[in-house]
This record gives sequence, C-alpha cells and structure tokens, in this order.
Amino acid sequence: MRTDSLFYKVFQTLPGTLFELLGGNSALAQNYVFKSIEVKELAKRTDGVFLPKRDGDPIYFVEVQFQKDEDLYYRLMKEVFVYIGQNRWQHDWQAVVFWAKRSLDMGIPKSYRATSPSRKSTLVLP
Repeated sequence: MRTDSLFYKVFQTLPGTLFELLGGNSALAQNYVFKSIEVKELAKRTDGVFLPKRDGDPIYFVEVQFQKDEDLYYRLMKEVFVYIGQNRWQHDWQAVVFWAKRSLDMGIPKSYRATSPSRKSTLVLP
C-alpha cells in the first residue's frame, strides 16, 4: 500500500514524529533505529519498528491503517509475539496503530486487553 511507504519515509526521516504523536519528547528518537522487519515464520513485513539503541529502552511496533481491517489486532499481536520470541526480547514494548479516522478502529479484542497499557493505545491521524 502506498500510504505505508509514505509513513515509512516520514518515520525514517523524522523519527521524532512517533514520540511527539505519543505525547512524548521527540528527542527520544535519537535512542532508536527505525526500520521495517520481516517476521520469518509469517513472511510478513511490519509497517515499521523503532528498535532501541540503548539496552533497556522499549521497542515500538508501528502500524498505519487507512482501511477497516477486522483482523489487524490479531495479526499485529501475532507478529509482535513472534518477534519477541525469536529475538528473546527482555524489555518493554508497545504496539502503536495510526488510524486515518477513528471509525476504522474496531477496538482491541477482549483477549488482548490485558496486554494493552492503560493509556491510549491507538492514535487517529489529524
């Protein structure tokens, strides 16, 4: 999808944008390397991942969604947990979904709510 490549370019050139949209400090981006990764067992490429440069910082999985997708959270969580398992990730992580409009978000499935932070877990693009 073309919008995925657009946002990949935005995050690649302006990585502080993610942290600003999450209400944080854009300077946090200097502690991360942004790239797209392939989860081997699924042969599925993510929209993007912010991999920390410093040990102990969280990893951020990023998805950009411009259409309704009832399976998005299931697929995203599967990719996250396969990556965590394959790489023996030992630190915090966060999955962030950017929606073109709030009505596209079907909500986090009940089975995954225990993994969802109490703060906002999805964002709507302005």
